[in-house]
Amino acid sequence: MEILNNKAILITTRRPQLVTECIKKSEIVETNGDLHKVAVHWGLDEAQALNKLRIKKVPSPILRDYKWPGLHKPMEHQKDTANFLTLNQRAFTTGITVFCESYLHNTKTWTRGFVDGYDYCLDTMRPQGDSEIVNDVFTLPIVGEVS
Repeated sequence: MEILNNKAILITTRRPQLVTECIKKSEIVETNGDLHKVAVHWGLDEAQALNKLRIKKVPSPILRDYKWPGLHKPMEHQKDTANFLTLNQRAFTTGITVFCESYLHNTKTWTRGFVDGYDYCLDTMRPQGDSEIVNDVFTLPIVGEVS
């Protein structure tokens, strides 16, 4: 898998019709025997569709688009978790969930929260005294707020 000019994902597959039928913004760009290279627009909907097709290691556009607000920047494993959560509808949630919610709400592709949304994250973090996560939550922009 390769990212082309931060706009498209190039995948190699033996069944390009599955990809081109499921994803409108895709096209076969090269054929070599039974292997085909397919260029797919790198958007959230397209990345989620590739993930549903069980294409391995699909990068979410959160890695390209999201600015990671808050007092502390997330570590690589937290970005990996955010990548996973934006591509999968069902997953175990953690504090990084707040960043995923913020990104998905701001892309206007998703309107419901993970496990009761922000309140769940705040309620579970406060008793543990994890003030860094709570401070990050409070510095996130409100949905629809112009940054």
